[in-house]
Amino acid sequence: MRINKNIILSGLLLLCALNLFFMHINVLSVSQIEDPLDGISWVDNVFRVILDVWIIFAIFVLLACGRLRIAIIVTFIVTYIWSFSNVLYSRFFYHYITLSSICEVGAVADGLVINSMIAGIRFIDFYYVMVLLFFFLLNRRCTFPDVKLLRYMRIWVTFFLFIYVFDLASHVLYCVSQPELRYWGYCKRRIGRRVFGQNHFFALPIYAHFHNGSIKSLILESFMTIRGEIELNDMQTNCILETLKQSEKSMIKSVRNGEIKNLIFVLIESQMSFVIDKIVDGKEITPYLNSLKSDSSVYYNGHVRPNITIGESSDGQYVYMTGILPLRSILTVSKACKKKLPGLPRQLRKVGIKHSRMILPTSPSLWRQDEMCQQYGFEKLYSSNDYPGEHKQTLTDKQVFELAEKLDSEESDTPFFSIVLTASMHQPYNRLLDSSFEINDSSIDEELKFYLNACHYTDEAIGNYLVSLKNKGLYNNSIIVIASDHHVHSTDFGGGISTDIPLFIINGDFNGSYAGACNQLDVYTTIVDMMNVPNPWPGLGYSLLNPKYNNIDLNKRWDVSEWLLLSNFFDSSRMCYW
Repeated sequence: MRINKNIILSGLLLLCALNLFFMHINVLSVSQIEDPLDGISWVDNVFRVILDVWIIFAIFVLLACGRLRIAIIVTFIVTYIWSFSNVLYSRFFYHYITLSSICEVGAVADGLVINSMIAGIRFIDFYYVMVLLFFFLLNRRCTFPDVKLLRYMRIWVTFFLFIYVFDLASHVLYCVSQPELRYWGYCKRRIGRRVFGQNHFFALPIYAHFHNGSIKSLILESFMTIRGEIELNDMQTNCILETLKQSEKSMIKSVRNGEIKNLIFVLIESQMSFVIDKIVDGKEITPYLNSLKSDSSVYYNGHVRPNITIGESSDGQYVYMTGILPLRSILTVSKACKKKLPGLPRQLRKVGIKHSRMILPTSPSLWRQDEMCQQYGFEKLYSSNDYPGEHKQTLTDKQVFELAEKLDSEESDTPFFSIVLTASMHQPYNRLLDSSFEINDSSIDEELKFYLNACHYTDEAIGNYLVSLKNKGLYNNSIIVIASDHHVHSTDFGGGISTDIPLFIINGDFNGSYAGACNQLDVYTTIVDMMNVPNPWPGLGYSLLNPKYNNIDLNKRWDVSEWLLLSNFFDSSRMCYW
């Protein structure tokens, strides 16, 4: 039976649209969308998927000079690759692919990241095999004639306008159907915000991408990149200065113990608070960290809310080192690597800690660590390249602490700031790191078992490192901060797990301080307060030394953080914190 060529063409375009719709559904299933969806959200998404396919198809019809077969094949390939890439990417980064992440393809191609994304492949991804087979069979059923471009463009414009009018009409009908929304002012604002607006892209990137479609989202990011630095208006400048004053007022300006010479920061990969004090099969998961928690001289807070966005680990590091929140719609390092930042190393120089180093378990170029290290103000950067023994691409936690111990012995004659990053608790959780610590409880998810095993392994490595600090006489004259870069998304462990991350501060003199719910953002401000830095960059957080902790308005601080990084604030005469 011969099928009409227009029906086949429509079917092939439908498969292209199905690729994009499958992508959106999968991204929603793993990410935390910033704003609830309503019924019209799905209508928006369907229309935008159709428009995305229609625009891609139109471009390739023009490039192929009217050859429909070539245009439809290339359109399918583009939507297929874009969909599959986003699905894998979102299971690791919990976000749509952005232009800034495409520019970091070297980091995405790192073995650690690739293994995590491959581990995210699921049975539902068999869809990509099936849709490829359907497309191949359907494409062979018909020979498409070439089309006249002028006639085709008229059809394309008509269809484009038709879809846009229907999209607008859906929002009007939504307002008409809701008695409390049945007035023109609301309808106009809704259409302007949901159909034509740009603000959602900056503040609610996943929500905006779902509503706007991929092409519009990529165009908005392109404009953001091309535009360069923004000019701050008086309102934005005053808001920044007011927020900084609030953070500075939260600092109690403690008198630092005269014996404290150094600051050592251990940044753990993906450590979660629920693991602390957890006992499985009669065994403690983190015995060393548990002992720190029970030590009255150690400050512990298990209610730290992670403030990361698309950048995951690099975001956590950025928040701790600058006291500024990361960008919400693009990779923060793509902008921050070009800015001289008021990093923690620069602040500590004001109290005589002249030497600073960062110790990485990875290559120095991963996520632009070499560039970011320089912008934070670190004096030296050590990486897996500096480890003297045999090792894989990424150092284990025991290896990175061995490197830290070596440097502690060689470079600790004068006060120093050292930050040590770990990676052994990185996804995927599909193997035992410590074969002597097996979990047999059948009620625990398999992936969670491997994660708990990794936690035990890292806990032992941290314990051994702190013992080495005691043996070198560095433990008692150093403030030691142990924190987590970010949480593991609870969906990875079947859900129902708190996303809070832990914070330990040794020798911080925290008597009577606040230990309730707080933010990653507060750690920077707290450290600057502990070290009693004169005329500091206070960050945008609230000092945990202050028992009257104020639950800060994060929405305002997100805006302020983005104004700071996207403007010339740090290069202007207003910047007096260096």
